[in-house]
Amino acid sequence: MPKGGPMNERTWQSFPTVCALLGVLVVPAPTPAADDSVNGTATVKPDTLERKRERVVVTASRREQILDEAPASVSVLENQQITQTPVDDYGDLLRQVPGVNVAQTSALDLSIAPRSSTGVLPQGVLALVDHRFVYQDYNNFVLWIGVPLELEEIDRIEVVRGPGSAMWGANAADGVVHIITKRPRDSVGTVVKLGGGELGSGFGSVVHNGVEGNLAYRISGGWATQDPYELRTGTIPGTVGPTNPEGTPYPAFDNLGSDVLRGNVRLDYDVSPNTRWSFSSGYSEFKGTFLTPGGTYGYDDGAFNSFAKVDFEHDSFRATLFTNIERSAGEFLTNPLIPNQFDYETINLDLTDSRAVGEHHLLTYGASARYSWYEIGLAPGGKERDQYGAFLEDDIYLNEQFRLVVGVRLDHVDVMGQAISPRASLLVTPIDNHQFRVSYNRAFLAPSILENHADVPLPPIVITIPGPGGDMDLVFPQGSKGSLDLEEEKLDAIEVAWTGQVTDRTRVSVAAYRNQFTDAIQQITEFYSSANPPPGWPLPPEALDTPPPGGFAGIPSQFVYANVGQVTYKGVEVSAEVRATREMSLFANYSWQDVPDIEDFSPAPLPNGSARPAINVPPRTRVNAGVLWDDDRFFANGSLSFQEEAFWTDISDPRNWGPTDRFTMVNAGLGVRLDGGRIVWSVAAQNLFDTDAQQHVWGDVIGRKVTSQVVFRF
Repeated sequence: MPKGGPMNERTWQSFPTVCALLGVLVVPAPTPAADDSVNGTATVKPDTLERKRERVVVTASRREQILDEAPASVSVLENQQITQTPVDDYGDLLRQVPGVNVAQTSALDLSIAPRSSTGVLPQGVLALVDHRFVYQDYNNFVLWIGVPLELEEIDRIEVVRGPGSAMWGANAADGVVHIITKRPRDSVGTVVKLGGGELGSGFGSVVHNGVEGNLAYRISGGWATQDPYELRTGTIPGTVGPTNPEGTPYPAFDNLGSDVLRGNVRLDYDVSPNTRWSFSSGYSEFKGTFLTPGGTYGYDDGAFNSFAKVDFEHDSFRATLFTNIERSAGEFLTNPLIPNQFDYETINLDLTDSRAVGEHHLLTYGASARYSWYEIGLAPGGKERDQYGAFLEDDIYLNEQFRLVVGVRLDHVDVMGQAISPRASLLVTPIDNHQFRVSYNRAFLAPSILENHADVPLPPIVITIPGPGGDMDLVFPQGSKGSLDLEEEKLDAIEVAWTGQVTDRTRVSVAAYRNQFTDAIQQITEFYSSANPPPGWPLPPEALDTPPPGGFAGIPSQFVYANVGQVTYKGVEVSAEVRATREMSLFANYSWQDVPDIEDFSPAPLPNGSARPAINVPPRTRVNAGVLWDDDRFFANGSLSFQEEAFWTDISDPRNWGPTDRFTMVNAGLGVRLDGGRIVWSVAAQNLFDTDAQQHVWGDVIGRKVTSQVVFRF
């Protein structure tokens, strides 16, 4: 048994260029000589692609298996790529993965969504660190800045592009991002990092790993600070119209930068070569701004999250028990009326195991249980929630060329009820190092505490009209309400993919998918009318049924969460990795995502007279390419990210909806190793050419940041 919609004209015009780029990358390269690492400093290996092909991953099927045998589209970011790429957050790292939409909206805030639309609160991504989920349980959103890890602690990041509910349960519909840290025993020593640069940025960290017999431990801590990026000014395009005569200006407020303090400890006890206990705990404190559907929120007085975790591993059996705690109280900078308390705790137990049955079956099975407590100012009625589930997967080895992977998971989520998530994948290996895969997955998104229990006041609409005694202000109060009647949002996904080692130096993959969401959870808009006038309405009620300019029809009264409509995402992803020479490796990928196909949604009227459903439209085309050069002493790298325009509908009401333009960002870095690799100095530039990169209509303009750092290894 082996180990464990049609493209538009612009897309067709760009596709040959990308194919030509990939064609250049697949040209065979000379066979390089052998190479070694220098005093624990990661260096490029001549067998990079061979090692990556043999990389053991754990996220796709919740057991160890070779990357090429995973029954899903999995991308792996290795430690060298993580630590040498000129980035300081997970956004620019994950932006390099094909099919992943990333929007950075401030110095603090990131939104990430594979094969879907990102936005202010993308809810379809399950984020994990060493099998512990790290998203905010009350709104199913990942606050990436709150992950208490230093980049030097990370062994790899596994990204499953596509549904993962059959293995992981609720809220793994778009994909799973799993950060796997190094074992302390495998990275003994001390790493100290100090740096800073433009935008008032400064950062530092210490990571120490030690071993004492059967015990191995790690202690780490770090801090980072940065001034805010610029805010867009002027009027949001398309927001001028009869119901909004002056248009909607881009938000103006006292923007915050980012301040982060974090620490982490881990203790491993190896009972035997195949049995291990691991104890870990971490803390992260941060200040800054992030976007929400109600506007921009500021953690100006600080917020923190922490965790404690125990893992037990014996052969293929794993038990993980952890608790997550979050405390925060800030201010909605664009609407101080909104309550601002966010306190929650959760405790989670997760069990999984694998067993071979006969010569052709490998069963993976497990169960999980979670209980959570909440004190949320936006959702005063949501106090607690329990959820639990169990899963079973059978990896059936039909013969040397054919495998069938089938699995199913049953979940219960309070108040939603039960959900079933089946999956099936047929994997065909006609020749060595080439795999074809056809997959079907059912996944689901559970309603969040906010979607069930929201009770949020929003800024009123004020319209001034002339009156007999002077100007008169007409006030239209607004609010957002949750619903206890929400069902799960269902996803049916079909994928066809191929991955192949086309030369000794080149690995190529192609995937096409169709993700159809039904019973989508959205905020629907209710409007004032003669049957529903605002309090103290002074004019004839019929004026609320008459369109402007003679009346006031189309004024929103409240936004209510409901299961409405169907959204279908379709796309194609092409990627290539190549080891060009002993010193140089390259990558390139191209993602095309069709405009979402939307059915049974009621379009909301925009101020300019048009109407559209409240669904974000992601960039249709994204291109990423990069190069890493390393000759043991000197290293340099560069990457390019391009994405087309997008349209955003997830901020408050239609008066705030609008587009962002296409942009291209170039990152670059270079460095040198001194004293035999014990000292490493480097400089990195993000958005080197300072392009106008606004990644959400209400987001900051992400400008250039050049920093320098020095790393000491002991």
